[in-house]
Amino acid sequence: MDVNASNNKSNQERYKYLVDSILLNKQIWMLLASDRSFAMFEDTSGQSYVAVWPDRESSLPFAIDNWEGYTPARMALGEFLDWMNELKNDGIMIGAFPNSAMQSLAVDPLDFKKQLT
Repeated sequence: MDVNASNNKSNQERYKYLVDSILLNKQIWMLLASDRSFAMFEDTSGQSYVAVWPDRESSLPFAIDNWEGYTPARMALGEFLDWMNELKNDGIMIGAFPNSAMQSLAVDPLDFKKQLT
């Protein structure tokens, strides 16, 4: 789904697309910095999120501004699922398939893990 199309979808519609894509392709996409950290953002209350997308094409337009120099990075589903407990322990939520306004469904990592297994 291209960025323009995703901007016209609700958070819930993008989330369903994300989950379906991950289950079909057995991978997820994030933006990776040169120091090997992943792109994260905060909401107005200070809650941290790791941003995830269904494919490279969806993530690529976000490698600007604060994430300039980040590159799309694919992670295998199994590796991603193994990471969920650590995110939960660190209080980091999943920012599921943000749109260009950085609106996304906030998903608890362990709930996301259940959806994907």
